[in-house]
Amino acid sequence: MTLCVHLLGYPEAVLATDTITLDAPPDATADYVVRQVATLAPGLDEALLHEDGSPRQTTKVMVHGVPVAHRTPIGREPTVTVLASLPCDG
Repeated sequence: MTLCVHLLGYPEAVLATDTITLDAPPDATADYVVRQVATLAPGLDEALLHEDGSPRQTTKVMVHGVPVAHRTPIGREPTVTVLASLPCDG
């Protein structure tokens, strides 16, 4: 499925866009979306993810404007947003 992802904060600044589209499986989770966004520019992975591939505390995913846990299934939600500030949580 094609997923429209809105970007805010650091990902928006690095990619110079506020919206991207991703191909995602029907069982995609919030952390899947973050990992896919992290592949789109050099260094973005370090900003959004820990070395083990888990999202940093500074990386948030929102569905309909409400923050969700990283393991939350996204399904076919029409409004998904990835928001991240500069990493400072180690």
